[in-house]
Amino acid sequence: DGSHPEVGNMVDEFNVVLGKDFGPMGLRFRAGAKPEVEAIKDEVRGFWERRQGLELGDRLLRVNGRVVAGRPAQEVLQELARRPVLLTFQSRAAAAAGGRGGGSGEGG
Repeated sequence: DGSHPEVGNMVDEFNVVLGKDFGPMGLRFRAGAKPEVEAIKDEVRGFWERRQGLELGDRLLRVNGRVVAGRPAQEVLQELARRPVLLTFQSRAAAAAGGRGGGSGEGG
């Protein structure tokens, strides 16, 4: 009991909550239907990479549970500026594999 195959896809996604005291995100996204992380500012690199496991190329899927794809960029940016905010990302490896499978690579 308790084994649900459909839950496996959720491993490809991860959530990050930025609390009310968190300043600017420090992320730059590549514009497009599926915004990917294009750059991480040095001052927040430790938070995003080491603590959250974020990598360049990871996709932002949802902001506060709302799908990003197809929404006006300005609307998404306004939501990203609010705190607290819940961000849902898809790992680059999962995106490359079509959204399935793929373990997390611990490179160094």
